[in-house]
This record gives sequence, C-alpha cells and structure tokens, in this order.
Amino acid sequence: MSCRLSGAWVEVGGTSAAAPLWAAIVALLDVQQGVLHRLGFLNPALYKLVSAHDPIVDDIVSGSNDYTTTSGGLFPATPGYDMASGLGTPIGVGLSRYLGYEPVPVVRSLSPTSGPARGGTRVKIFGSGLLWTAAVRFGTVAARSFSVVSATEVIAVSPSGSGTVDVDVTTIGGTSARTAASRFRYLSPAAA
Repeated sequence: MSCRLSGAWVEVGGTSAAAPLWAAIVALLDVQQGVLHRLGFLNPALYKLVSAHDPIVDDIVSGSNDYTTTSGGLFPATPGYDMASGLGTPIGVGLSRYLGYEPVPVVRSLSPTSGPARGGTRVKIFGSGLLWTAAVRFGTVAARSFSVVSATEVIAVSPSGSGTVDVDVTTIGGTSARTAASRFRYLSPAAA
C-alpha cells in the first residue's frame, strides 16, 4: 500500500501497515457521532457487504505480495479475497456509512424560524445525528439546497411555500420527529 511519510509517498506493506490502519478506522467507527458503539467481530459483516458490492473496500486485482520479485509472485492479487491483499484497501467513508452508528436525526432548533413565502431563506438547522443528511424537507417540499456543516448543523435553503410547516431531516438513520422546534413559518408577502 502507498502512504504519506514525511511529505512523500512510500510503499509499505503487510500486516505492519494494514493492522494499524484497520484498528484506527474501527476505533473511529466505535465512537462515531460521539456515541460509543462497539462493532465487535467484523468479518461476517465485511464479507456480507463486499458480496453485496457495497463500497467499503477498493479491491486490489493486480500485482502480488512479491515486492522483491524473488519468489515468483506466489500470492497474486485477484478479484475478491486473495492472500496478497485480503478483501482490499478500506474505504473509510463507506465503512462509516455501512457499519457506523447512525442515530435517527433530531432537530433541536431552526434559525431563523420564518421567511418569505417566495423561499430562498438560509435556515440553520441545529440538532444531532445530522452528519449523513440525505434530504431536508419543508413540509412536503424538498429544500432548494442544503449543506452539512457538522453532525449538529445543516444549512438548508427554503423552497417557496405558505403557512407553518415542519422541517424534516432524513439520514441513513431515519427521519427526524416533528416537534415545535422543527417548525418554519412562511410570511405573507405583506409581512415579509
């Protein structure tokens, strides 16, 4: 595998490179979203995700473990599991998405809580579990756009609308519950 060392790319390999890399990724997944979530023995889950073609590893399909070229390439890399590279190189974001703890998002407050009926208001959504936000809706209408700032903040641009609506956030953990804290009021043109 290639890694950055003192500002330069270098080739390293074997268990001495792979074990600390996997240990670090699993440690980060264990405390993802600030909640301790012990993953435990991962092999069954990893093989299931790889067989379903979920993006958790980059499969190494060429080369061998014979980096000195003195053993005739005894363990070539092949599609799927092989003795040279195992399942492949881990993809941290994919592992996080499929193995990490993803709570149902919670909307704790909005700022501002109102805007013009024509839409276009930048609304800061504060809460928890917002890291993997996939959709933001103002009532039944999707936000014009949104960006994830952190696990506790998303900024969404309101679509046009009327009345008072609930702002829902959907992640891979589910959709936020509707509460008084998630309500957005559209102002009539005269009030805006």
